[in-house]
Formats: sequence, C-alpha cells, structure tokens
Amino acid sequence: QILTQSQGHREAWIHRGRIRIGWGLSRETRGQDPSDLYRSAIEDLSEAIRRESSATQAWMGRANAHIRLAAYFHKRGMEIVGPCNAALGDLEVASGLAPEDSEIGFQRAYVRSLLGSQRWTQGGNPKSDFEAALLEIERSLRLDPGWSEAWLLRGSIAGDLGLYFVGIGI
Repeated sequence: QILTQSQGHREAWIHRGRIRIGWGLSRETRGQDPSDLYRSAIEDLSEAIRRESSATQAWMGRANAHIRLAAYFHKRGMEIVGPCNAALGDLEVASGLAPEDSEIGFQRAYVRSLLGSQRWTQGGNPKSDFEAALLEIERSLRLDPGWSEAWLLRGSIAGDLGLYFVGIGI
C-alpha cells in the first residue's frame, strides 16, 4: 500500500524486496521453487537503486537476492555464475558506499565459496575461489572480530582449502 501512495519512496521498495526474499526463503524451506520471488525482489531493489543510487541497503539487499537465487540454483546443480557475478558487482558498489561494513566482506566470501563449491562439483580446481573467500572473510573479521557467524564461515572455507588448523583458529 505504501508503494501505491508514494511511488518515489525508496525505503518502500527496499522493504518490499526484503519481504519477497523472506517469502522466498519460506517457500524454499517447504520444498517449493522460490526463484520468482527472488527475481521480484531483485526488481524491487533495482527500483530503489534507480531512485537513490547511494542507498547502501538497496545494493546490499539486491546482492542478497542474487545470492539467495545462486544458492537455490547451486542446490539443484544449476549454473550460478550469473547471479554470483551480479551479487559481487552489487557488493562492490556497496563497499564503495560503506567501506567499514563487515557484512559486505562476509557476503563476498560466501559468494566466492559458492563459486568454488560449484567449480569443485564440476571437476575443476576451486582453490582460487576458496582463497579469495578466505581473504574476504578475514577482512570482515578484522572489522568485527566478535562475529561468530563469520568465524564459522571462516572455518568452513579453511576446511575447503584443507587448512583445518587455521579453520579452528590454531
């Protein structure tokens, strides 16, 4: 209803995009296809960006929608390079707008680890993807050393590289 009353309000577009991502996640947990909701969220967040290109939340939200789409595709053995590259592009812009935001590095690390995982399942060498992911998560941890979820992702990525003692902080 906010969108019909105020088509120019970027916050409304951001909220609608986030809601659609949430609905998509809900659908996904019930075993249903969420891709249309993730794509709709991308459209909403693109509209927010068109209305205010300096809206970090919109760039981060759109990256998240691309990431959710990539993760869903990855679970089904589908190609993820397009959504991953779109997410990385959005995160690059967000990083320029908010260079001290630890969430950006976390999301980039997750995307790079997804790419590495897909490369590995396709018989390729994922080492460079996982190394890039590890660098990104290290950056996030420098910005926010108490973030437990980032430490968990770091351990997972280090394990993918065979660096088990690094993964547990030894």
